[in-house]
Amino acid sequence: SSSSSSSSSSQHEMIASILLQEFYSQNCQNDQNNNPPTTTTTTTTTNNTTTILSTSKILLKLLKNSIDDSKTRGDTIRLTNPKIQRHVVQVRGALDVLGACGFARDDNNNTAGDDYLILKLPLFDCDSTSTSAAVPREEERRALIRAVCDGLEGKIRELDPSSSSSSS
Repeated sequence: SSSSSSSSSSQHEMIASILLQEFYSQNCQNDQNNNPPTTTTTTTTTNNTTTILSTSKILLKLLKNSIDDSKTRGDTIRLTNPKIQRHVVQVRGALDVLGACGFARDDNNNTAGDDYLILKLPLFDCDSTSTSAAVPREEERRALIRAVCDGLEGKIRELDPSSSSSSS
């Protein structure tokens, strides 16, 4: 069964690659097309390289925390956090990256006006009656998140060559 795990691994890498390619292409075009000129300079450069680099680092940290079993709150992201607002919610495609990795809005948790994303893992495939589907789904999700993290790390090195020495 080692061949199936390697094909599964390359499948995750391909999904991660497409996902990140879409995210970065949206944001590279965003500077010219979708930001009408405004009086403040911060909104005209919403998705400049610095912002995309910051967003990439934050996505990487959020995703790594979500698969780090020592982090108790790694499966919850408070969308009203100002840093998350600025670098995730307001950056096109960033929430899609998190969504593809299993995060979804939590409608039950917004008691104090806060909006949360939580890691929701379907326990079973919709078309599956087998309870054994739950364990592979968790492993699949972790494998996909690891592949996305690898892609983010590569892009961070590309955007900021000086950061390559900081973490591995």
